[in-house]
Amino acid sequence: MLKSCLFSVMCSFVISMQFLCAMDTNVLSKLFPSKLTPEMSHITVDHSGQLGNKCFRVATGVSYALDKGYYFMITPTVKNAYPEVFHNFPNISPSCRTKKAIKLKQHFIGHPKIEQSTVIYGYPNSTKYFEGHDDVIRFLFKPTSSMQAKLKAKFQYIFNAQEKYVGLHLRTFVMKGEKHIFSHCKNYFPLWATSPIYYEQAMKHFDEDVTFVVCTDYIPAAKEMLKMYNRKFIYTNNSLEEDFYLISMMNNMIISNSSYAVFAAYLNGSPSQKVVMPKNSLFTEVANEKWIRIDHDDQPNPIGEEYDEWYEICKGFAYEIGIMD
Repeated sequence: MLKSCLFSVMCSFVISMQFLCAMDTNVLSKLFPSKLTPEMSHITVDHSGQLGNKCFRVATGVSYALDKGYYFMITPTVKNAYPEVFHNFPNISPSCRTKKAIKLKQHFIGHPKIEQSTVIYGYPNSTKYFEGHDDVIRFLFKPTSSMQAKLKAKFQYIFNAQEKYVGLHLRTFVMKGEKHIFSHCKNYFPLWATSPIYYEQAMKHFDEDVTFVVCTDYIPAAKEMLKMYNRKFIYTNNSLEEDFYLISMMNNMIISNSSYAVFAAYLNGSPSQKVVMPKNSLFTEVANEKWIRIDHDDQPNPIGEEYDEWYEICKGFAYEIGIMD
């Protein structure tokens, strides 16, 4: 009975995706050509940004291709960066150059006019760009069978008792490529990180006895940051792609000001999903209006001493591992 329950909780959305695979075979065959020729109208996307930005841009491109009856192409640069996430997208090398480029804004202000093969630029980090195509998007981004098996083996205890665990995404920026966060000025950090006050308020939406499963870019800094809270935490020590799919499979989640966490939580799609996010996030336009939004402006001293402490913790680790000179 327990194994049956585990399989049901872990793979409920995967089963529906398998059904979609059969249902949407015709759609997907029209979306992805075996070979791209100059006369074939298509949509492709720019490869800039990290995983979350790429996911939103690819989802937007797929949506516009479906709406226009165009083919969709993902370049090897995008696919090879995160092969576990983009595994359902065929690697198509274009035989022609895409002439038209459209830059989309972070917040949705309307669909662009597309009349020829187009490359999508910008950061369209709103699910409104691909509204109406959720089933196809979730199918294309479903985890591989090996990823499912890996997560099931590592986190069986979580999927056995989802009500006792809450995912928590925390960005520290203590990693290669994030030097600009600390080298410019302290005021830059609050634009991207999420405040201690936010996490304090977010955790109050869950029972005192739950354990928070922390997905983070740098565990030592995250442990130091979260020790101010009298709550239970465990740390995943996963790869970026493993954490991405772990977030997508958890029913309860506290997400940060991050396209990565927002898109992963969006992939879950469960009616029983409980997600808390910052209301003043850069990523407020999500499809699920049931998500709980916490407004920093309603909180006392959101960028106060605790925030300064977090900044100094992260900057200290950045120096320690050699990111800062």
